[in-house]
Amino acid sequence: MKTVEYTHKQNYNKTLVVGHTLSDQKAVMKLLNVGGMSIAKSLQQQSIEATEISKILSQTYNPSGVCREQLSVDKVWDGLALDLLMSNRDKKWWGWSDSEALPYLDYWKSIDSKLGFIFVYDTPESFLKQLLSKDESATPQEITKAVDEWCEYNEALLKFYYRNNECSLLVNTQQVKLGSTEYLQQVSKQIGLNREDIDNNAIVTLQERFQDEKDNPLFSYLVGDVLKDYPKMIATFEELQSVANLPFTSLYETQKQNALEALLTLQNTQNSYDDLQKKILLTKEENATFQSTINSLESKQQELAELEKYKTTENELLLTQLMSVQEEFEKHYLANQKSLKELENIEKKIQEKVKENKQLKTKLDDFQAKQKELAKQETSKTTENELLLTQLMTVQEELEKYYLENQRLKEKKKEKKRHYGAADRVKQQLSYRLGAKMIENSKSFGGILSMPFALKAVYKEYKKDMKARAGKKLPPIDSYADAYEVPRIKKHLSYRLGEAAIKSMKSPFGVFKLPFAIKKARTEFKEERANV
Repeated sequence: MKTVEYTHKQNYNKTLVVGHTLSDQKAVMKLLNVGGMSIAKSLQQQSIEATEISKILSQTYNPSGVCREQLSVDKVWDGLALDLLMSNRDKKWWGWSDSEALPYLDYWKSIDSKLGFIFVYDTPESFLKQLLSKDESATPQEITKAVDEWCEYNEALLKFYYRNNECSLLVNTQQVKLGSTEYLQQVSKQIGLNREDIDNNAIVTLQERFQDEKDNPLFSYLVGDVLKDYPKMIATFEELQSVANLPFTSLYETQKQNALEALLTLQNTQNSYDDLQKKILLTKEENATFQSTINSLESKQQELAELEKYKTTENELLLTQLMSVQEEFEKHYLANQKSLKELENIEKKIQEKVKENKQLKTKLDDFQAKQKELAKQETSKTTENELLLTQLMTVQEELEKYYLENQRLKEKKKEKKRHYGAADRVKQQLSYRLGAKMIENSKSFGGILSMPFALKAVYKEYKKDMKARAGKKLPPIDSYADAYEVPRIKKHLSYRLGEAAIKSMKSPFGVFKLPFAIKKARTEFKEERANV
């Protein structure tokens, strides 16, 4: 059996927690979070969690999921790991938990030398309890297979731990729950982090919650007896205990108390069973009484149902006769009402026709008189109208020719007056030139030091250009054919920085306001780009 020596290690700012899926890693992670460790953010570029990286790698290198040896990962996958590191670069101490990361521990160690490992193992008793709670219908063969898998997993964990104990910490889950403070001290000692901002109240609350997780003593005793059939599991656990930084120290005291607690639990269970049997007998007697009452009520209900059936038939006959009489009455009533309405409508129509005839007679007389007058005028007007129509058509054709010619001339003038280059005009403005020079000089330390002189040179050059262009009046920028480019150019960082500098320098204290104005312009530009 190997032994591991512990020495003071370097300061690791990242932690990967690895353990079997039934090792209760959540308890270990909760205490690390209370101790100041942040949970790893998801990757920026691909929006996936840190725990999904192992799953992605397994699709290529370990599709069956049974390999426990360290696998060689190609460089093509480094982008995922580097993206994770960049996403969490602003955190002092961060980490994540991943049971499937076991075959890729060498890979993670090669990626970052400041990555520490915490390996978690649980007691065999706790493992079997969680296994049976997870699958109550598990067969003996399935349990044996799960035990073998547990042994293989923890043996592979030990192999890596023996080779890399300088950056690793091996802890027992149950002991972590019993001694949270000791666990965090081991983390500080072995992983190399001295955390002064530990929330002691939160640690006490977590430890009280862990102590409330009490097991059934009878169940624990029986599980302990079953473990005698799995010597390999006990041997693996003992090897873990022998080299662990935080082994399970209260194991043997628990075993001594298990038999007595199991007996007391069995006695309490028997007493509860006897009380339950008495309650069942009383319930049966009450049920017999209720059943007799129900039988008598059912007989009465049957009598009432027969009587209701007879009454229902009689009511249906009466209702049928009543409806037939009502239908006959409604038919006669509707027929009479229809006849009366028809007579009234006929009288109204006769009166309306008489009035219409009188009006038509009057209109006919007027029309005949006008027709005679129009017949006389029609002969003289026909010749005159034909002449006027001929002249009108000639004039209209001439006007259309002039109109079309005028439209062509207007289109030619518009095409001659159109200008291009609105974007270049904006870039020649002082604000855009100053901003571009700021960006150019900020790329090096020497450029930053010489920036005031560079900006002064830009201003002199701009003044020189303005003198050279004196007297030349350019058209308004919104009259350019590509004026739509101007808003886009004004959103450039160069233009914004130049505008901020010019506005700041207009005030007496502009020199002091200038850095803040430039920072604000850069922040607004980044926010707009992020929201696009």
